[in-house]
Amino acid sequence: MGDIVVDIFLETLEQLVTNSELLSIIGEKRQLQSLEIEIKYLREFLKVTEKKRAYRSDESGEADQRRGT
Repeated sequence: MGDIVVDIFLETLEQLVTNSELLSIIGEKRQLQSLEIEIKYLREFLKVTEKKRAYRSDESGEADQRRGT
């Protein structure tokens, strides 16, 4: 009888460890997905910033040409 209780306890403990590991993996995956989304938005922000910078640079060059400099 004692052996059965120990076996059940060990199986339950093994399942708890496995479930804990799975939850950890799921949490890490969600964290990675969040980081990927953040990187995506940062890349878009950089593209827009570069376009604005190029536009301002073009405007500045045109103004210089109009002034004859």
